Order: sequence, then C-alpha cells, then structure tokens
Amino acid sequence: GKPSEEVSSSTGLSACLSLLRKKTDEEKFAGLLLVSKHLKEAKGERLLSSLSPIADAVGTKFLLRLLLTKGSKGAKGGGRPSAYASLSINILSTLAADETILPRYLPALPSLLTHLSNMQEAETSAPIVEDAIRLSLSLAMLAQQNTMVNKGNDLETKKTTTPQSPQAEASSSSPPPILYHLSLLSILLARLEKSLREGEAERKKHRKEQMQPQASSSSSSSSAHEKLLNPILTLCADISTMTTGGGERSKFPHQLPALSTGVITQLSRIFAANQSQLKFTLLRALTDILRESSVEGEGARPPSSPPSSSLFLALLSAAASGAGTAASRRRNTLDTWPFYVRTGLQDILGSRTNAETRASALTLTDVMLGLLGPQWATAKE
Repeated sequence: GKPSEEVSSSTGLSACLSLLRKKTDEEKFAGLLLVSKHLKEAKGERLLSSLSPIADAVGTKFLLRLLLTKGSKGAKGGGRPSAYASLSINILSTLAADETILPRYLPALPSLLTHLSNMQEAETSAPIVEDAIRLSLSLAMLAQQNTMVNKGNDLETKKTTTPQSPQAEASSSSPPPILYHLSLLSILLARLEKSLREGEAERKKHRKEQMQPQASSSSSSSSAHEKLLNPILTLCADISTMTTGGGERSKFPHQLPALSTGVITQLSRIFAANQSQLKFTLLRALTDILRESSVEGEGARPPSSPPSSSLFLALLSAAASGAGTAASRRRNTLDTWPFYVRTGLQDILGSRTNAETRASALTLTDVMLGLLGPQWATAKE
C-alpha cells in the first residue's frame, strides 16, 4: 500500500544520504547513482523535501569535480560529457530547482558552457542537453541578479566608507555576467541555426522524393526551435538591461566587442534568411538586445546622453574600430550583421504585415540608424 511505499522510499533515501556522506569518491559516486534513481521516481513534495538533504550530504565540491571530467571527442560521440560529468549535470539540474540551493552551483557555469559548446552534435531534445541548458540559464540569470545586488551594496559601502568584505571582492573579480549571457546565447543560436539548416535540407529531400513535407524529423526540428526560443528571448531581454555604469566604454571587458559582434551576427543571419513566423520572433529578440537601455535606477535616458547598454557600446566600439577603411566599409554592408539586419527589415517592411509588427521593424530601424548612421540604410549591396 501507499504507507509502506513511503517507508521504503524514506529508507532508500537514508541509505543514499549515508553513502553520500562517506569520504571516498567511490562510495559518494555509488550514492549519487542511487540518488539519481530517487530523483527520477520521486514526485511533488517528496521530491522537493529531499533536495536540500541531498545537496547537504553530497556537498558542492564533489559535484563540481565530476563536472570537470573530460568526455568523448569527435562527431561520432557528439562531444558528449563523460559519464561522471553527465551524472553531475543531471543531479545539479534537479537540485537547482530549489532556489535556496542554486547559488551554491554558480562556479559550475563556465564548465557547463564548455560542455554545451562541445555537445553541438547532440540533439537539443537529449535529456543531457536540456538539463545543461536549463541549469546554465538559471545560473546566468542568478549571476546577473547577484551583480545588481553587489552594485547596490557597493553604493551603500561608499556612503558608509566601510571596507569591502572578502566575499564582495571575490565577486567583483569574477567575469561580468554579460560574458556568460553572450556565451550561452551564442551556443543556443548555433543550435538554432543548425536545426533550421537540417530542417530545410529535410524538406528539400522530401520534395525531391515527392513525399509529404510533414515528416517526423520536421516536427522534431520544430520542437527543437520551441525549446531554444524561450531561453534565447530571455537572454536577449536581459542583455539589454546590462549597463556599463554611466555609459563608460572603459568599464567593459576587452573581449566584449568581438563576442557581441559574433552573437549579433548569428542572430541577424537567421533573421535575414528565415521566411517563417520565426522571423517576427527574431525581430523582437534583435530589438531587445540592441535597444539602448537607460542606466538602472536613473530613469529614462535623456536623448542627448550616450547609450548605456554594454552590448550597444561594445558594438559601437567594434563598428568604430576600423572606421574609414575599405575593409570596414565592406564588413558593414555585404557580409556582416548590419547587412543581415537590413535584409530582414526590408523583407518585413516590404510585405503586408500588421501595424504592431511594422512598428517593431521601424523601432529596430531607428536603433540601427543610431548605431551606424544613415550610410547603413543607403549602402550599396
């Protein structure tokens, strides 16, 4: 009956926790295998109530060490993580459902991004990929929240002239969250672009073979798009709020211009090429990510002041770095993101579309003119 099942489950979890508290890696790993089974089978309150005891028993360092173990290489293996790292990702993604536990795992974010980057050949629907994306997004958003809290604490510290704590100093020395956001966004966009290419190739194959286009692979490709779009839109919206603090370009890291340009190129290339409903979704994403943000807490940005969005300034810096050279003029027309954005906007503004979509397209046009000037709109192809 149900009571006996609960007693059995409680006894099983106690055995798992006992193993997780052991000192040897072998015993801890055996405990994790049992915990993994428990996490898959437990539901509702029984699952949630077990997360904190499990996290406390296994500790953070062991899971992070497992995450660092190297996996397979090459297209055949899809760059999959090792069995140890895969188990760690699975456990971490479930434990992180408890928001009070999530902050412990912030140090895992760089390793997670590396694993995701190496798993480009694995299907987006693969559980290991879904777990890694979900956990990476949660940690990236948390890193940004912590930065905002630390900024507030810094202001209070300046007012009271209290020395900075070691924890605050360590936090201030970690990479800016925008680098994590852009790295994760780049990985997700690469997945989306690959999925779109494969979907198009499949449709061409079906047309050639005179088969129906609605094959199972097409529906799975559409499902992959849906799973990727929400985190992509979330990251784009969040990036637009990340400021350099008063619009000072000197405050963003040196790698930001190149990374920003790479991500915008990916996003705008898909925007230009795609002719489905996805194009309008990407219009929203581009508008979000390129929008000139006001400085947090200072109200609307006066028209005469410089934009404060870190990404906007990074793109401005990258666009200006080669100004006046023939190479830069070519880069700003035919084969880079400004041309892709213009192509996509021409498609939308030249078609019969509703007033709301047209207004969004005009907003993005205004942003582009503010970034690159009127030559962007008039450059010859």
